[in-house]
Order: sequence, then structure tokens, then C-alpha cells
Amino acid sequence: MLQLTFCTRISNRYRLDQLIWIDEISANEGMVHRRHGWSEAGHMCRRAGITYAGVSYSALGVFWIGGMLAAFVVEGAIDADLFAQITQHILLPQTAPWPHQRSVVIADNCGTHYFQAWIDTLTGAGRHVWFQEKLSPTLNPIEDAFKLARRWAATNYMQRAMYGDIKMFIRAALISAVEYPQARHCVLNCSTMDGTPAWHTLVHRFDQGERSPVYRG
Repeated sequence: MLQLTFCTRISNRYRLDQLIWIDEISANEGMVHRRHGWSEAGHMCRRAGITYAGVSYSALGVFWIGGMLAAFVVEGAIDADLFAQITQHILLPQTAPWPHQRSVVIADNCGTHYFQAWIDTLTGAGRHVWFQEKLSPTLNPIEDAFKLARRWAATNYMQRAMYGDIKMFIRAALISAVEYPQARHCVLNCSTMDGTPAWHTLVHRFDQGERSPVYRG
């Protein structure tokens, strides 16, 4: 009930192109290994190789209906201080004052997200900030976007050397895997825990031509 109430409140106040979802994902070099393949009928699919996870990274994605706007990748974890810096230098430039496009930021209930500095940075610049209900990952379309990024990384792992740094490859996976068609599917795929569609009303209105003004400042 709380999840549906949250979705209804957002849908009644905002347009789809005003919304931005943010979240973090952990990644390492193991994400480039393919986990599925083809084989002859009746035979197991086997691949010889050495799996190596390597250094752990954290990636923050900035998602909206147009795709993945930005991705920041760092070795280790993203703490509250680093999150505040990311907000200032990456998230804020990708947003606009309400009621323009990309003016409402939605985050989950991770403790880092409650750090007051980044909230003040956004709200002080005219952005709106909302937090999802607890234990509501299915309301956030960026979760499906992360799955697409992992799939892209596994499919394009032979190109990993082109990017040199593994951080650049992870960033490329996040940005390249999610454009408008995929982003729209991610939003449509969101639901409450009981299976009720979360954002279908917003997508329908967007498909009917409902748009927010583009910021020209």
C-alpha cells in the first residue's frame, strides 16, 4: 500500500520527463565474463578460462526516460562525502530547476543518500528530492538498466582493451546499454511488490505527448 501511495503521489505531481532516478551498483572485472552461451542439443555449454574478479568498483548511475544520463565509477565504495561531490559536479549539471525536464531526483533509502549536504545542494538549486519507500527496489527503473549494462559488458567484453581503464569500460556499459527504447521498457517494467504497475500512468501520458519545458538557463 505504501509503495502504491508513493507512486500515485509522484504520478499526480510530476511528468515522466521531470523524473531522474539514481542508484549505485558494485562492479569488477568479473562482470565482463559471459555466463550464457550456445551448444549443440544434448550437450552442456562449456567454456574454459580463468575467472578473475579483481578490484571492486562502485558506479553511480543517473537515469531518466531518455536513457542513462551519466555514470561515475570509482574504486571502492561511495561514501557520503564522495556522494556530495558527485552531486555537485555530475548530478547537478544533469538536472534543471523544477518544473523543467530532469528536475526531480528520486533515490532509494541507502544511508548515504540521507546525507544532508547533497540534498541541500539540489533543493537549494530548485530541484525536488524524493526517497522511495523502504525495501522498494522494484520501483526504481535503474535496477533493470543495471542488468542491461551487465549484459552489454558481457557481450562486448572483447572490446574491453579499447577502453584501457576498466572504469571507462564500466562507464561505457552503463551509458551505451540504455537509451530511450530500453529506458522506456525499464520504466514500464517497474511494479510494486504485489505486482501493480508503478509508472504506467506516467508512461501513457508521456506517450500521448505530455512534456515539460526544457531549461534554457
